[in-house]
Amino acid sequence: MTVRRAWWIGGSVVTAVVLVWGLVQVVGVLGRSTESVAVARSSTGVEELVVDLAGGSVEIRGTDRDELRVRGEVTSGLTTTSHREELEGSRFVVASACTGGPLSSFCEVDHVIEVPSDLSVVVRSSDTAVTLVGLDGRVDVETSDAAVRGERLTGPEVRIETSNSEVELRGVRAPATRVRTSNAAVTTTFDEPVDEVDVDTSNEAIEIVLADTADPYAVDLDTSNGAQTISVRTDPTATRRVTARTSNDDITVRYPGSD
Repeated sequence: MTVRRAWWIGGSVVTAVVLVWGLVQVVGVLGRSTESVAVARSSTGVEELVVDLAGGSVEIRGTDRDELRVRGEVTSGLTTTSHREELEGSRFVVASACTGGPLSSFCEVDHVIEVPSDLSVVVRSSDTAVTLVGLDGRVDVETSDAAVRGERLTGPEVRIETSNSEVELRGVRAPATRVRTSNAAVTTTFDEPVDEVDVDTSNEAIEIVLADTADPYAVDLDTSNGAQTISVRTDPTATRRVTARTSNDDITVRYPGSD
């Protein structure tokens, strides 16, 4: 086989693949459908919300009602997006799944979930943007390639893990907060003195704004090709600890109103 013929065959195969994939996308758009979801039930006996979504977004809001509410939309393309909202023991589970492999590019779920503010919240999702508001229970979030934002998180622990997307937490009062992402900035603002803050990212900046207190913090920062700015009271033996790591960008630890 000549080199020219090999190139011609290879080019033809690539062209065919591109055309087929383009056709799949067009058919997916034409076959796209959206289903509305609205669920309400008593929260009696429920201790934990578990969210497992495969793409889209979820906003979880704490309320003072003894009720669980789910509302939103489920989008399907060439394949149907499966979803369920059900009680499993003391856990209320909201889940979706895409079963079409490469044909499931239009699989998406966008939900707003309201829960009693003292419930524990666990999120295990992929490609799902997460927003958390007014939660007093433990928060444990794992997603990927999607941003995580939180406001007024006051439970005993906040743990956030994502990738290639920013994390922004404001008004946090949790004693322990741990954040992991990559190639994206992290901003955390605390309204009360905290026991432990641990933040890890790469190639972007970290800003940690701590509540002003007479107690010092043990601050341990690590970056490359970036500045380290600490404008809080520090003591390496302090019981309140702040750890932050990134690369190729700056780390700032400060009080509100200071630079």
